[in-house]
Amino acid sequence: MADNEIHQSKSYVSESEQEILKKSRDDKYNVSAVMPLGELAKSETTGTAYRTPVSKELLALRMDDSTTTDVIYLAHAKAGTATSAALWRIKKIDLTSGVVVSWSDGNTYFDNVYDNRASLSYS
Repeated sequence: MADNEIHQSKSYVSESEQEILKKSRDDKYNVSAVMPLGELAKSETTGTAYRTPVSKELLALRMDDSTTTDVIYLAHAKAGTATSAALWRIKKIDLTSGVVVSWSDGNTYFDNVYDNRASLSYS
C-alpha cells in the first residue's frame, strides 16, 4: 500500500450520525454543540488514519444575550484570555428576523476583542 493511503477503521459508534447531531444541538440558541475534528493522513506509529481535535487547547466560551436586543454573541478563546485581548473568535446570532449567523470580520479567526463585540463588523 502507498504511504499516503488512508485506511478505513471499523466504527464502534452505536448511534447514527444524525442521532448524535440531534443530541448535540442547542435548540435555545440554534447552534451545534459538537467539537470540530480534523483528519490526519496517518498515525506516525501505526500508519493508519485517526481523528484528532483541530485544537488541543481548551477554549473558554462567553455568551452575551443582553447587550443588544434579539442578538446573541458567542465567543471562544483560549481559557484564561482577557476579554480585552484581541484573541477572540466571535459569532453573532441575530434573531430579529429569523436566525442569521455571522462572524466578526466575516471570518472565524481568533483576532477580535470580546469587549468590543457589539461594535464589530459582522458578515
